[in-house]
Amino acid sequence: MESNPDSAALAQQVQALAATVEELSRQNQELKLQLQQEENRSKGNRDDEGDSHRRSDHQRPATYNVIIGRPALNKWKSSTSTYCLKIKFPTENGVREVKGDQVLAWECYQAVVAAKENHTRMIEEKEKEKIKALETVELSDEEPNKITRIGMTLSPEMRTKLIQFLKENLDVFAWSHDDMPGISPEVIQHRLNVDPKRKPVKQRRRVFALERDQVVTDEVNKLLTVGFIREVYYPDWLANVVLVKKANGKWRMCVNFTDLNKACPKDSFPLPRIDQWVDSTAGHKLLTFMDAFS
Repeated sequence: MESNPDSAALAQQVQALAATVEELSRQNQELKLQLQQEENRSKGNRDDEGDSHRRSDHQRPATYNVIIGRPALNKWKSSTSTYCLKIKFPTENGVREVKGDQVLAWECYQAVVAAKENHTRMIEEKEKEKIKALETVELSDEEPNKITRIGMTLSPEMRTKLIQFLKENLDVFAWSHDDMPGISPEVIQHRLNVDPKRKPVKQRRRVFALERDQVVTDEVNKLLTVGFIREVYYPDWLANVVLVKKANGKWRMCVNFTDLNKACPKDSFPLPRIDQWVDSTAGHKLLTFMDAFS
């Protein structure tokens, strides 16, 4: 029967590790004897206290011989027992085991603490912050203002297919308020289920600074022009607008419907939560961050 090359190589690695652990255990025994001799000499002569600090790094006592991570334990198909201080793993020559010595480990730990030196060396791999670059793509040759941005890490084939797909579906994008004619009332209508027992609330008029007041005027004129809103003279409910600064430095106009929301019963079927939308992207190759029209 032919042996698997990977198994043979793994067995050699395991045997080499076992031999290394045995060698380190032997060195710890020698260090134990050296420590005892040094303690005896220090009792007779206090001038020899600095001898332990002049030893080389590989002779210094350590709390651990080696630290094995989970990937190595799984690769070796090993079984550990913290109660028995043993680790067993299969090899071509049978099951091998590594024994731990808690007494020796405790003595080495005390020696390290007494030396007040840190022999632990930690290696950390810091990942560089990845900033995905974006490129601007024109979707229409006749109208240069119709642009979007896609990632630059796409393969040439995927980039070509994505741009072609966006150009073929150019009519679904809104570039201005005029591109959103709305839905016919014959198809669907939306109304507020206001509690008739609630008294209408008219918020007091809020005064804005000159810059913000101009932004509100411009946004209202845009909505009036396309017919999204209309003017009323005797409103029962009156709410102020609120301006929110966007990331690009522009202003977003919202409406403070706090009082109106209190008069409406809670919706039993709200919109899906954001984390549900994110989870639904699992298994898909592409993810779009296209926002609604603003």
